[in-house]
Amino acid sequence: HNELVITHSIRDLFDYFLAASGEEPLASLTARIRAYIQANLPQPAASQALAVLQDYLAMKTALSAMAAPDYPMQQAMGNTIGDDDLQALRQHMQALITLRNSYLTPEVAEVFYGEADEFDRYMLDRLAVLQHQDLGAEEKSIQLERLQDSLSPELRQSQLAQQELITLSRLSRQLRLAGASDAALQQLRRQRVGAEAAARLQSLDQQRARWQQRMAQWLQERSRLLAANGLSLQDREQQVLQHRRQHFSSQEIRRVQALESLHDQRN
Repeated sequence: HNELVITHSIRDLFDYFLAASGEEPLASLTARIRAYIQANLPQPAASQALAVLQDYLAMKTALSAMAAPDYPMQQAMGNTIGDDDLQALRQHMQALITLRNSYLTPEVAEVFYGEADEFDRYMLDRLAVLQHQDLGAEEKSIQLERLQDSLSPELRQSQLAQQELITLSRLSRQLRLAGASDAALQQLRRQRVGAEAAARLQSLDQQRARWQQRMAQWLQERSRLLAANGLSLQDREQQVLQHRRQHFSSQEIRRVQALESLHDQRN
């Protein structure tokens, strides 16, 4: 009866519009999301989606006021960190979950964040095993295998695929350093992941190369705009803003701004 089915794509929709938060006022973005929902969903699904949106925005506002951990989760992955930092990450993760659950219904919280939370818990448990000084290599291997077996089937398959991609990336770097041709690289990929996946990886290589070319051209144009004579700093920054919008989509802009900041720090 046209009831709203909660899926992760709802969160993706919200985040798609909110990605332009640095470019437009939140009220304007929220109005756009509301208009999109009302134009594309029947009742009562539209009203239910608007209620989820209201909860989601309230949660995002509360999250923005929450202190970030001293040692971010992304920085911890693949590194050895102290027990205090590991415990702080666990506490921060639990605080995030508690805050989200205070705004979102249990169903929405699980669909929007359940898989990501499971992955984060797995990675923290994995990190704890890897840096446990009282465990030998064999015992660590056994515990890591148990951890992986405890994952949901979907996440376990994702982890296995990710590990294969990490191995493939390492072998690819070795081939490139040895001066191997693109054909040799593709042959390795076909052997490791099959022809279809190898073709997708080749396509990703091409997309990455095009993106890097776009960014290089944009950074040159941005430098030229910022160095323009006869304009105030405010006018130059406004020109950069306008040109950035012309060159990049709303979902690309946040990434572009992060790369601009990194470029400025290096120069």
